[in-house]
Amino acid sequence: MLYLVDNQRLTSSKKLQDLSSVLSPEVFFRIHHSHLINLHHLVEYKNGSRNYVVMKDGKELDVSKRKLSDFLKLFKKL
Repeated sequence: MLYLVDNQRLTSSKKLQDLSSVLSPEVFFRIHHSHLINLHHLVEYKNGSRNYVVMKDGKELDVSKRKLSDFLKLFKKL
């Protein structure tokens, strides 16, 4: 599922890997096996017993342990 800014949802048969290869790495980051986010819509990062991001629409998405280090490097640059 692709969630758009205007709350539309699109269904895609493409894998996230395929989508991430055509999208700008400066704007989109894969934080989890099942989540590819637009960094322009990232509101905050929360850590603790659970590492997750909060998006502009209020959704909370987990950041995987494997992606955490790369995400934090990128997040510090934002």
